[in-house]
Amino acid sequence: MTDSNIKEIENLIKIISKLPGLGPKSAKRIVLKLINNREELIKPLTNALAQVYKNVVRCKNCGNLKSTSVQCVCLSKNYDQICVVENIADMWVIESTGIYKGHYHILGGTLPTFEGKNNKKELLIDSLINRVKKNSVKEIILATSASVEGETTSYYIADSLKDTKVKITRLAKGVPVGDEIEFSILVHNSGDDVISTFFITLSYLHFLTGKLRQSISRANTVGSSEPAIRR
Repeated sequence: MTDSNIKEIENLIKIISKLPGLGPKSAKRIVLKLINNREELIKPLTNALAQVYKNVVRCKNCGNLKSTSVQCVCLSKNYDQICVVENIADMWVIESTGIYKGHYHILGGTLPTFEGKNNKKELLIDSLINRVKKNSVKEIILATSASVEGETTSYYIADSLKDTKVKITRLAKGVPVGDEIEFSILVHNSGDDVISTFFITLSYLHFLTGKLRQSISRANTVGSSEPAIRR
């Protein structure tokens, strides 16, 4: 009998293969690792997953994750600045830069460009407006991705807040449509100062470095007396 005949293992492989970046082959290797380390991995992993399932929920006010045993940070004190993102992954990217220290609002998605996907009521837009009014927020930073859906959501939020005195800050102009938040530049105007905060992943930096090396290598292959070839 092989592992493919064991129903429990098949089900576990199917579940793990649904995780981002994992396929059936990677899932099988993970399952084998778990089985071969029952005490060291399976028991603590099972307990950790059970605790997360039981105690971690999404805050209905700001959309962030919180423990059921403590109050969410969005209710803990007054604040005047909120960064609006589409999902928790985008918030983690911004937090990893260590530059922005303010509060966040996770929408839970974007407005649809057609009916049937991410109903407006499912997004935490109304709660964002309530937070602005309740906490006397002075500035909203719209950090949605530069996709059609992200821009639609950004415009809708800005229009919904037009009757308030809150300052709306958006991603810099010129960001290519379809770009993601990791590769975007957030321009924050504060009085006469302009602070450019770069959210660039290591992979993108590696990409730029590679392009620079290619340009240098191409330039070195061209003789000093020969004109550069325009491609």
